[in-house]
Amino acid sequence: MKFFPYYRWINSLLFFSIIFIVIGCATTMTAYHRGEIYLKKGDYSNAILEYKEILSRKPNDPIALTGTGIAHYARGDFDQALEYLQQAKKVNPQYIDSYIYLGMTYEQLGRYQDAMTEYNDCLALKPDSAVVKKIEKRRSFLSREIAKESARKALENESALISNINSIPDNTVAVVDFNNVGQIKELDLLGKGLAAMLITDISKAKSITVVERAKIQFLFDEMKLSGVDANTAARPGFLLGASKIVTGSFLSLDGKSIDIVSSLTMTKTQTSRPSKSVSGSMEKLFEIEKELAFGILDDLGVILTEAEKNAIMKVPTQSFDAFMAYSRGLNYMDKGMFREAAQEFQKALLADPQFSAPKEELRNVSNLLIETKNLSSMEALRTEVALRSQQDFRIGEADAKISRELIPTPSSEVNAPRGGGVSGLVPTVKTVEVEVIFP
Repeated sequence: MKFFPYYRWINSLLFFSIIFIVIGCATTMTAYHRGEIYLKKGDYSNAILEYKEILSRKPNDPIALTGTGIAHYARGDFDQALEYLQQAKKVNPQYIDSYIYLGMTYEQLGRYQDAMTEYNDCLALKPDSAVVKKIEKRRSFLSREIAKESARKALENESALISNINSIPDNTVAVVDFNNVGQIKELDLLGKGLAAMLITDISKAKSITVVERAKIQFLFDEMKLSGVDANTAARPGFLLGASKIVTGSFLSLDGKSIDIVSSLTMTKTQTSRPSKSVSGSMEKLFEIEKELAFGILDDLGVILTEAEKNAIMKVPTQSFDAFMAYSRGLNYMDKGMFREAAQEFQKALLADPQFSAPKEELRNVSNLLIETKNLSSMEALRTEVALRSQQDFRIGEADAKISRELIPTPSSEVNAPRGGGVSGLVPTVKTVEVEVIFP
């Protein structure tokens, strides 16, 4: 009996220790929960306070870091959002929220290439996520913005580019639209389709890096150029970072036959020379284009593998009507007239449902019709991610239930603030009887 007070003291100590642990866990859980509630209500200042309370105890908590970043993003404090989101990604590279919000923040800051990198990393991390797949649509918009930015920067830094022209890789090639030198104006846009096909075919040679069509078009827009020829191609060539630029023209006198000639301009030496010339009936246009592509690659000194040859030999369509509709669609795309472009790509597919090029462009233009600079679709994605994140990362339903039982939230959810913070959310301890039995 003389040891009974000792056992009672141990029993009491353990009892109160358990109570304190329960209180501590409940407080942490409700801090997450309150932060999430404030985010949903648009009360970003109080959301920041809740998450910072967690960070005061756990400075590297990725959930609280991301929540703070989201709140700063929503308030327009993009530099601060960037700081918290970068830290969240660093401490937990598996937490996809930080990737998505980093991408959105970079977009708001005009850093489109950085945004694209974050979205690409997010897709690589969770390729099968239904939420993440929606980012694919955003990438169509970003690709164009990156091309525009590249064109602007090239012109702004032209003098620096000229002084470093020898640093341009020798295997970079640009292909511009071919010019119609005949009298049949209905064929003008044929040159745009020819250039697009050549870009596709030449790109199949892995030893060659081909400049994207969009990048060429945006540079021409910035320079206010409608097109170039062998005599004027050198300047756009080095601005595009291409060591060689393919130009060309075509002639059809009767609409039944066609002659196509190409030239190759070396941007470093500002010299040009004739390249491949082909001719034949319009019915054989696509076979003629293949002959032209092989001739240009040979002129570039490219040695093709059998696999590359076979890939280039594949004819995309035999329908001239489908090809012209595709060319018109490209023209509308270059002008930013996406609805009209979509209509032309649909016409191309009606003429030839197996023509893959307009099918890809139609998917691209459909994304562009949805995406705008105001990030409206990404804001919708932000809400969806928040709902998913509450289940996957913040607090599970079981934890939320325990939290509500241990610490009831007032019916008003938020009482009058105290010193700019949240007051009235004082935990109510649910007493748990614990029987401790000693051997």
